Amino acid sequence: MIDIWKSQPEETNVAKRLGEDELYRVLAARPRRRILAFLLEESSGTVDELTTMLSGWRAGQSSTMITPEEHERIRIELYHKHLPYLDQGGFIEFDPAANTARLTSLEADIQQLIGQSIEAEAQLDL
Repeated sequence: MIDIWKSQPEETNVAKRLGEDELYRVLAARPRRRILAFLLEESSGTVDELTTMLSGWRAGQSSTMITPEEHERIRIELYHKHLPYLDQGGFIEFDPAANTARLTSLEADIQQLIGQSIEAEAQLDL
């Protein structure tokens, strides 16, 4: 997918991106929002770090331990689904060879939207 948002002036860039369905498709999955929230704090992470973070989050949601099989399933889903999707959407740069993900430059409005969604999820999970 071509990242049409990066080539436009900042003011129309944000308005256009907030109006695009693709933004909301990317943010539609809780794991992707969690990955972005993590990367907003850390700026980059390894697949192992992100897997551990998502495993901890899922364990917290279900109040049960994550089995090694579930941990591996989360890693595979992350590697083959969520990270490539975020990369194609222009949110991160995913290097499968190095097993790393790095946040791209996101507009403040997009960062705020991610933060608000994480806060709203926390209220729902109580």
